[in-house]
Amino acid sequence: MMSDEGASGPQIAEAMGWAPHTVRGFLAGLAKRGFKVGVLERVRQVGPNRQGAKGSYTVYRLAGGPQPRVGWLPTNAKSLESAS
Repeated sequence: MMSDEGASGPQIAEAMGWAPHTVRGFLAGLAKRGFKVGVLERVRQVGPNRQGAKGSYTVYRLAGGPQPRVGWLPTNAKSLESAS
């Protein structure tokens, strides 16, 4: 997922032996933990009545590690930094 080409949902599912809904949950969990999960491409196969058909997929790329959460430092963090 960190390569320039990224990885599609089906590629991740096959590599990990997961079901598609597990891949989506995994990606949501990464995003919740502060990782930047980018969408490089959405490929939609259109079936009858303009509904999504099998073969539709999304290509994801892990764009960065976790970002610091606001408020994670103690209230006296500035005094701790200046003491060193």
